[in-house]
Amino acid sequence: MNSRADTRGRIPIIVITLTGCASLAFHTLAQSAQRLDLPAQCSAMAELMANHWPDASTHLVSAQWQIASTAPLRGPPGAPAATIDVPAHCELIGVAQERVGEAGQHYAIHFHLRLPEAWNGRFLFEGGGGSDGLIGDALGVYSAAAQPALAQGFAVLSQDAGHDNSINNDAARGGVLVFGFDEQARANYGHASLPIVSRAAKAAIHQFYGAAPHRSYFVGCSKGGAEGMALAQRYPEEFDGIVANAPAISLPRAGIAEAWDTQAMASAVPEPAGTEVPFAKLSQSFSDADFLLVREVVLATCDADDGLKDGVIEDFSHCTTARVAPQLEARQCQGEKSAGCLSAAQIAALLRVMQGPTTVPATHSTATGPGIPGSAQLVGGSGRSEPMKVCRQASMSCWVAPRYPRTSQRRRHRWELIPIRCSAS
Repeated sequence: MNSRADTRGRIPIIVITLTGCASLAFHTLAQSAQRLDLPAQCSAMAELMANHWPDASTHLVSAQWQIASTAPLRGPPGAPAATIDVPAHCELIGVAQERVGEAGQHYAIHFHLRLPEAWNGRFLFEGGGGSDGLIGDALGVYSAAAQPALAQGFAVLSQDAGHDNSINNDAARGGVLVFGFDEQARANYGHASLPIVSRAAKAAIHQFYGAAPHRSYFVGCSKGGAEGMALAQRYPEEFDGIVANAPAISLPRAGIAEAWDTQAMASAVPEPAGTEVPFAKLSQSFSDADFLLVREVVLATCDADDGLKDGVIEDFSHCTTARVAPQLEARQCQGEKSAGCLSAAQIAALLRVMQGPTTVPATHSTATGPGIPGSAQLVGGSGRSEPMKVCRQASMSCWVAPRYPRTSQRRRHRWELIPIRCSAS
């Protein structure tokens, strides 16, 4: 192991709760900030930060003081409209590394930073989502059970990961995924933009408040979770705590797995053989009660293996298909499908999902990575359009996890959604 890897190994990665009491030091910072003319300070930030950015290409597009107000709360489609309280703050929009890239596309890294009047001395980087390309709202909404981080007094940052969906959009080449054809844009999406904007934010925070953040945190889910993993692995010194929730990594494998799992679930939809199943009917493959029954079977089979029957399977390495499948088959309906039992098609679909994508008779499938052009680079490949081996376990319950032991148990089928490592050999 090289010295760089050794250094990373000594950096603890922790899951944090962004609530709690401010210390006396934080109160002192807030009082000092209140003695400043923060609105005037905010308006002057472009001039104050000139020639003081860590990356010399950085500059501010706008710097505006925002009075306390409310803002719409983002929620899932169909969720009732809601608002959140937004405290008085300085809102900064910045840009770095503007350039003309592949096929004449104009690229840049845009970031959004909010600096609250009542600062608690802490900094939160809010991760992105999907294919990014949006600058984000920098409010720090990370939990339905807590106030947004900005309302708690955090300085909050968001960014677009180096491309803008409104202009980097070519229908002939993947639409908003056209950035995948540009090597630097791919790198920025994967990890390279993260230290640029986080260091820019820390420099602006120091200039605005006259003090560096006392603690720095990152929170992200899905693509944001993948950004958290990239920070932990490549830039561990940037943050004191990282929450990497449901990291969307191994994108080519995940894309193949999604298609495989969709086909498997479609086979459980009660339609005549040979009938094409429309996507809208996919939810008919399993009812909520069916999934609860599957959960009951898996827990009954594996929950006690860790020494405590508590609804959590800790000893997941022993929760294999060989053990679970017979218990599922014992709950198979003997006649028509009814409540309290599973159809043969449903059990077969579950087994197919846990098996993962395969060819016959090979133990892995070979395919060109789907999704973002050049995305092989994002998961450790060369970035060229080349065949990628996809292991048997490459399903949505299969993630790369460096901490997982190198044992033959890697090849077992597992019945949980937790980090495990697959073999691609």
